[in-house]
Amino acid sequence: MLDTVSLVFVVVMIIAFAIPFVIHHKKNTRRQAQAKARMSAYARMHNLSFHFMEIWRNQYFLGMDEEKCKLVYIEDIAKGDPFIIDLHHVNGVHVDEKSRRIKSQGDSRGHKIIDQIDLILESEIPGQRQKIEIYDGEKFSCLINELVLANTWEQRIRQTIIQKSLKVQE
Repeated sequence: MLDTVSLVFVVVMIIAFAIPFVIHHKKNTRRQAQAKARMSAYARMHNLSFHFMEIWRNQYFLGMDEEKCKLVYIEDIAKGDPFIIDLHHVNGVHVDEKSRRIKSQGDSRGHKIIDQIDLILESEIPGQRQKIEIYDGEKFSCLINELVLANTWEQRIRQTIIQKSLKVQE
């Protein structure tokens, strides 16, 4: 059986190990709450109401007001300024993935390395497009579900564009 000193030592070590994780979690939660508050204030200022909103990597923000067909994007929540994209002037959307293959011995196909994931919004004006950065391999070393996020937002935007065009036809 453990003596009292050993038991106290184990408890202290467990607490010392857990403290950095707790601090990191609280810091991230606070950062996300500040970002949501900032973006909600921005939305109110521009008379928007987000039906969908996403913050990822504590850096990017994407929000959409389906009724007004507006998309709000910010690449760097801490430093950047958000901008509004009017989906009334967007005809199409697709995910643009830039990747490369690194081959190794014994593996003829190689490993796929994704360098960049963007959402491309095609304008009504031919040749004009807007790029929304979802992931940049120069900034981050690994993916954390960004491809799924990009596909989800592609579907949401596409659905909003379809609904917009149906309303115009009525």
